[in-house]
Amino acid sequence: MLFFMINSNDFPLIYILDDHPVIYQSVVESTRSQFNIELFTEVRPFYIALGKYLPDVILLDIGLNHILSGIEILQHLKESHKTSHIPVLIITGLDIDSLKMKLFDDYATEIITKPVKAGFLVSLIKQYTKVVMHKKSLSPILKSSTLDMGYALFVENLENMLERPDIYHLKVTDIAKSMEISNSTFSRLLQKIYGKTPSIFFNDLKLTKAADLVMSNQHSLAQIAEILGFSSDSHLIYSFKKKFNATPRSYYAQNLS
Repeated sequence: MLFFMINSNDFPLIYILDDHPVIYQSVVESTRSQFNIELFTEVRPFYIALGKYLPDVILLDIGLNHILSGIEILQHLKESHKTSHIPVLIITGLDIDSLKMKLFDDYATEIITKPVKAGFLVSLIKQYTKVVMHKKSLSPILKSSTLDMGYALFVENLENMLERPDIYHLKVTDIAKSMEISNSTFSRLLQKIYGKTPSIFFNDLKLTKAADLVMSNQHSLAQIAEILGFSSDSHLIYSFKKKFNATPRSYYAQNLS
């Protein structure tokens, strides 16, 4: 992993994940007084960093030569409740077919074709960090009203619940009860903040975890179904295929190369 960072919390934090980091050297050098930039060449350090600090903008090379493809990383980022709000700028030197373009349209904030001109890239980063910083300054969750503090408390309590090892086996009523709110309040706040019903939210959560477990290649489908609370491995396969347009076996094969 290559690492560049300015030690100031006043600057927007930018993560760049790319196999060929040399093309960003001029960007890093020219923005030292404006951004904190962390540059990654491997997926694992990138995810470790995400677990510690969430960036304001992510630049992602879609043609990564790793077990997890750039497309899958993009999907994970935009489907995770913790990172879905982060603008993701796609960097690619590949020809984009119609299927991939559909995925980009659904998930990517911007698509940038290599070779990348440093000046153009810097202007894009500035554009999106300005939007992000403006949203932060106006974010209702950061205000002090009773209603907005209620949103913040809900998010904090929910994220704590999602860390529980038994989360995939809990019913919505159990989760709401643990959070000391009614089922209707839980559903209303979830839709207000995340834009999803409880059933869709937790189904997406389970299937995103299922994809991670499939790629780890350490569990059978029956074991994954049990871990995630599916009634059977056939139920898991059906749900998995509906979300990812691939069976777990074909999903693994597609993303292994």
